[in-house]
Order: sequence, then C-alpha cells, then structure tokens
Amino acid sequence: MEARFWDNPHFVQYESLLRRLHELMAAGKGDSAEADAVRDGMDVPWRALTREEIAQLDGLSADLYMLDN
Repeated sequence: MEARFWDNPHFVQYESLLRRLHELMAAGKGDSAEADAVRDGMDVPWRALTREEIAQLDGLSADLYMLDN
C-alpha cells in the first residue's frame, strides 16, 4: 500500500501550522508573537519531511500566499 502524505504525523502537524500562520498573516498578525511561535513550531516537523512532502507543502504555501493577496 502506497504511503499518503497525511499518514505522516509530521506532515499533518506542519500543514496545520502552515495554515495557522497564513490565517495570522491574513489577519495582519504576521509579525506577532503568536506568528513567531507558529514559525518556531514548524522547525521540528519540517526536518522530518521527505523531499516529496516538502514539495507538496511548498505548493500549498504558494497557493495560500496567492489567496492572501
């Protein structure tokens, strides 16, 4: 059975934090202490991702940035 991104808890954690960060940025709170804490929390799961997972999340981040503008 082929592994899916959402089967990796690090992927799910990072994706959740990424969405929260973009919510904060959309609310004008991208420079807040909460946003900084979210960014800090993204470090550990990021290091546990595969290249394919990183590419998927980079695409999601680009889409979220596009929607914010």
